[in-house]
Amino acid sequence: MKLLYITSSFHPDIGPNARIVNEIVQDHAAMGHEVTVLCGMPHHPHMVVPPEYRGKLFAEERHGAARVLRTWIYAHPAKTPHGKILNYISFMITCILGGLKLKTGGARFDFIFVISPPLLEGVSGWVLGRLFRAPFLFNVQDIYPDIAVDHGVITNPRLIRALTRVERFIYRKAAVVSVICEGFRRTLMRKGVPEDKLVIVPNWVNTGFYMPGDRLTRFRGENGLSESDFVVLFAGTIGYSQGLTFMLEAAEELRGTPDIKFLIVGTGADKQTLVDFVAERGLKNVAFHDPVPQARMPEVIATADACLVSLRKGKSTTTIPCKTYEVMASGRPILAAVDVEGDNWELIRTASAGVHVEPENSGALAGAILELYRDREAAARYGGNGRAHAEAHCSREVWTRFYATLFEKHAGRGRS
Repeated sequence: MKLLYITSSFHPDIGPNARIVNEIVQDHAAMGHEVTVLCGMPHHPHMVVPPEYRGKLFAEERHGAARVLRTWIYAHPAKTPHGKILNYISFMITCILGGLKLKTGGARFDFIFVISPPLLEGVSGWVLGRLFRAPFLFNVQDIYPDIAVDHGVITNPRLIRALTRVERFIYRKAAVVSVICEGFRRTLMRKGVPEDKLVIVPNWVNTGFYMPGDRLTRFRGENGLSESDFVVLFAGTIGYSQGLTFMLEAAEELRGTPDIKFLIVGTGADKQTLVDFVAERGLKNVAFHDPVPQARMPEVIATADACLVSLRKGKSTTTIPCKTYEVMASGRPILAAVDVEGDNWELIRTASAGVHVEPENSGALAGAILELYRDREAAARYGGNGRAHAEAHCSREVWTRFYATLFEKHAGRGRS
């Protein structure tokens, strides 16, 4: 098949969508399919476009066996709400222009894969689907505009209504809508998406890349952590949704146990607030580190003795962050500060891969950390259970092949 993948963020960007599409593309190319990626210029997570890509409408290159066409995208390191909207709109427009460029060059496609967020990529997918007479799949990693409204990012009623109409339009036009968990499926059915159009394709993990490793890593030393330190790691986006202030409050509660250390790796809108909190409270048991390339993430997770997966109350009933799978595959116990009734905790509970903590409850988190600190055998069991579950149920190869089969099925309908 000739396949087109639409994503605003792609390798070498750091982030879940970039990783997911990169892995699908690599595996589908290895299966013999002809793959093309239509994406934005590199910019994530710092929202800074590298100098060699600036001032260009298009940039063509190869990534392994994939043809990659990059298009101009608005990016600004201030990361304001208006900046995000401009980022989304700019790629929607330049993505369509990129599709026209591919069409003019003689390209044709049997099927189109579109990943969201951002929601507006679905509009690009529909336009290019019409242009190439190819059906498209809309992959929902987060449900928009719901999540932006819940987080207070979007408050204008007119804008909310407009985005809701766009959302429903995309669901109607997509040949298939893939979601990452049962909670998403139920939510979209309530929105009127036909059940036979929905398919659950959970996110996966490369169990050959994320593997249990020696905790005495070079990364541990780089961050001033000793062999005896029990390291609690959070690695990922540091924003409102994660609500990480309670992690620092737990660190303050545990400052009397000096060999329990907290390591926060990543960036986001709330990072400076956390840095200021640590400085004001004089916490010596917390360290920060900027995001690292994906190639180094297994080492980062191996550094940890326990890993925090955190989302505010009411924010994790219908989502599973990619880091959950990565920690499980890495054989580390999870401190799951998520809604107990949500899909994320259901995965961790089923795998027996960690302990539940009430979201935003610093006392509960401090208590859970102490339990794992004192019972290393239990911590090791949780880690081993997570690894076993990831190998059995969350393998990258199984789900990327499933996508290829799904594409062939719907491309065949389109051709007929």
